This record gives sequence, C-alpha cells and structure tokens, in this order.
Amino acid sequence: MSKLAIYGASGHGRVAAEIAALNDWDDIVFFDENWLDIKNNNLCPVIGNLDILKKESFNFDGVFVAIGDSKIRINVINQLPPEKLITLVHPSAIISNNRAINI
Repeated sequence: MSKLAIYGASGHGRVAAEIAALNDWDDIVFFDENWLDIKNNNLCPVIGNLDILKKESFNFDGVFVAIGDSKIRINVINQLPPEKLITLVHPSAIISNNRAINI
C-alpha cells in the first residue's frame, strides 16, 4: 500500500488526488490549515495542518504540495523532508521529446 499526503485540500489538491489515484497511490489523505473546518473535501479525509504534516511526514511514502501560489508553495516545500516530496504526472500527459520532467 502506498500512502500519500497532499498539503492543500481545495481545488488544486482535489485534482492532485485524482491524478495520484490514477498513478496507483491507494491511501491518500490531505493536510490543510483549515482542516478543523473541512475534515473531508469530498475525496479523502483532511487530517491536519502543516505542523502536523511535518511531524507525521515519515509515515508517508510521498508528500505533494498542492498550493497554487508559488511563493507559499516553495515556503511549504522548504519545511518538508525533500526525500518525501513527489511529482504527480497524469498518465495521459504528453511530454515533448525535447523536455523532461524531474521526478
């Protein structure tokens, strides 16, 4: 079983969770600063905020940061263990022969 934590439980996070499921991640949970109000975003449970994710990140096979604002996203990424961070690519994505995606 592969466990994935997604930080950001709104629209970008929901799309990321759908892509993760298509890539065989089978245990997906969310973390969000509004977790006490959200609890569930109609896909997966929202179980904590960034502080909790930082403490619990070792329990996950991967962590994905689903925040659209690049300044906030990089700030969050810099607080998480780099070895846990993953890239999600939709299985039907077409990548140019001249380009690469760092995974």
